[in-house]
Amino acid sequence: MSPLPPAPPVDESLYSIRDEEKEFFKLSTQIDDDEELRKHVCQVQAEAYSLNQYPAYKHVLKLGKERPGAIYLEIGCAFGTDLRKLITDGYPRENVIASDIQNGIFIIYSLKASSLSDLAIVLEYYELGNKLFKTTPETCPFAFIPGDIFDSSVFDPQRRPEELSQVSESSFSLKSLTSLTPLHNRVSIIHISSVFHLFSPEKQQKLAHILASMLSPLPGSMILGKQLATDSGIYEWDFGNDVGSAWSYSTLAWKELWTGENGPFKTEEVDAQVLVEALPTEIGNAAVGRSNTPTIQFLIWSITRV
Repeated sequence: MSPLPPAPPVDESLYSIRDEEKEFFKLSTQIDDDEELRKHVCQVQAEAYSLNQYPAYKHVLKLGKERPGAIYLEIGCAFGTDLRKLITDGYPRENVIASDIQNGIFIIYSLKASSLSDLAIVLEYYELGNKLFKTTPETCPFAFIPGDIFDSSVFDPQRRPEELSQVSESSFSLKSLTSLTPLHNRVSIIHISSVFHLFSPEKQQKLAHILASMLSPLPGSMILGKQLATDSGIYEWDFGNDVGSAWSYSTLAWKELWTGENGPFKTEEVDAQVLVEALPTEIGNAAVGRSNTPTIQFLIWSITRV
């Protein structure tokens, strides 16, 4: 699959930085001159900005436009910005649904966060998404199911497909659903980003099976996402008592999660594409508020039925 067209160049005239931020970057980069710091930040920003975008996006849009009733599900939708952009780009809104934790917490890290008191915490980000885009639960362009994906009241993987087939396709409305359980074997595209690494390897394995049980058996159906990566095996990031841990996978370990002996696709052929995107060291250090962190990388991946 071809990547999206390259992003436009960074406009350096828009460079703006507060005194507090400037002091932090000077301390972190050991660059004291204001102009040299500006050039350095803009250069790194340009590198980050030009990183490859989701190579599967064109496939997602094509499938949504060409496959009748192709359901798109996003797990961990936050404000719903990506979903709204997807719909604006032509994906049929009646086929788009999302889920996120109820009373969820969206954490924005201060660059110098050292404790929970240094974090800005925003509750109920689905409601804030409606506020941001001036919509309501009634006018929101996508269906929304609040709750924990591991909770059987949100999705019950033990329900038999024959029980769920009683839902008439002709009268199937995503906005009428009260759980994700009727989506068993029905979803054409599942997007999940910045979610997997929040859970232990055992729960990540369980989550992979949950998502696979929702995926349509039709060729071209896809699960895709992005999360923290590591060079080999599985790595645990310890962000301290206030924030907790995150677990990242290498390319090989991630493919094993899906297609290995304990994976949901161990007995069927799928196309597993995994790219690695690395953050510049300065950005990685700033993201976690400390120096000498391991290189922060991300997996950009897709699992497609063939």
